[in-house]
Amino acid sequence: MAEDFIDIDLPTDPGTIIDDAIDQLTSTLAANGFAGWMPSDGNLEVILLNTVAQIAADIATAAGQVPSAIFRAFGTKLENVAYGAGAAATLATTWTLADTAGHTIPAGTYVTVADLGFTVQTEVDIPSGSSTADVLLVAGDIGTLYNGLSAPIVPVDQLDWVLSITPTGTSSGGADAETDTDYEGRLATQLRLQAPRPITETDYAAMALSVPSTVVPSGVVVGRATAIDGYDPSVHTFTANRTSSSNTLTSVSSFTGVTAGTALSGTGIPAGTTVLSINTGAGTLVMSANASSTGTGGTVTATGSYGNARTVTTFVTDPEGNALSSPAMTAINTWLDGFREANFLTYVIAPTYSTIYVTFEIKVLPGFDETATLAAAEQAVLTYLNPQTWGGAAPSNGGNQWLNSTDGFATVRYNKLIGVIEAVPGVDYVPAGSSGLALGFTASPSGTSDLTLPGPAPLPQSDLTTPTIVGSTV
Repeated sequence: MAEDFIDIDLPTDPGTIIDDAIDQLTSTLAANGFAGWMPSDGNLEVILLNTVAQIAADIATAAGQVPSAIFRAFGTKLENVAYGAGAAATLATTWTLADTAGHTIPAGTYVTVADLGFTVQTEVDIPSGSSTADVLLVAGDIGTLYNGLSAPIVPVDQLDWVLSITPTGTSSGGADAETDTDYEGRLATQLRLQAPRPITETDYAAMALSVPSTVVPSGVVVGRATAIDGYDPSVHTFTANRTSSSNTLTSVSSFTGVTAGTALSGTGIPAGTTVLSINTGAGTLVMSANASSTGTGGTVTATGSYGNARTVTTFVTDPEGNALSSPAMTAINTWLDGFREANFLTYVIAPTYSTIYVTFEIKVLPGFDETATLAAAEQAVLTYLNPQTWGGAAPSNGGNQWLNSTDGFATVRYNKLIGVIEAVPGVDYVPAGSSGLALGFTASPSGTSDLTLPGPAPLPQSDLTTPTIVGSTV
């Protein structure tokens, strides 16, 4: 990214520099009546040029690194845009001792976990009478490479009185350091806000992506964000009459916080139902689904409304597309409130997640390994239904502002999913009908049509560790 801001194109190879210098010297001498000069390694001028060329190469190398360093120092010290330094993974373990005499496990005691280095984070004193101790290990380096490890654990610094070391779960918390390219992109986004003061919903999302690390709980990083102008996530209740197999509610007691698109829930109202239209004069509203039972004066919960003046809701996730904790979102909301215009209402909440279940069959082309092709097709589906990338391409300009329901991006397209599978090398085709591809919100799906994801800023979920995708070749 540095070259997008400052273009420093200098040769850094000493050989290239000396060749250029000799060419220039030859031309200069010829222009001044000394044509025919030939360089020799023993010439004083050639010796001097070789010496200067090495110095010039070192300077050019340093100059090529300066732009990133300048932008990092400017961003962190003047703009308070934190640099993602990465984090080391940790692993909780239990150590079993050969006796109960009491021992001390020194901080820095070295072990390997799955052949990668870890050390004891802090000194652990084991009192007399105890034969076990809980010990936290920390990875020897930052990065996600150290996540997901548990065994084998092999002590390198031998302690004769330690019988065994067993993991409690798997290592986690490792994060890769932010690249200069990513940091400079985030910094550019922050600088575009100037004041900084968010004006449009895009500005709110951009600011959420640039929230300082000092604002949120330790280790929290906002990786994705999107915002909706006019959306208020507040919850209201009202009473209404419903009739089985009808999508109209009558005798609606209140329309406070109810607009087209408001999510409805209650007895006899199917999950995922929203408001299609309202008629305040008649006291009725039309739902997106038919009631499943008849009832009079039933309580209905209405969540979220659209078109509210001076109101913006921002939806945030971590870099993997997972929801942030409530304290983190509250902290971000408070921070954004400090920049908002007067009398604006701002909200920061999590997106709506829906697990999409998919079953499919594929015809594998001759010459391709069926098992490998099927595995690749499964991975392609999981990649498509990934909250880290859904609704937008890879992060650009410092963050990932995904497309939400107001952008028309709330539908899992059946034909699109077929295309994703059939684009995998080795896949000939997906058979027609539900036997070829079925999807839905519950296990063992049978649907062969598009799925509308519920919520104003929905994200799909799926995971290879759960049997949400079953594939077979035909």
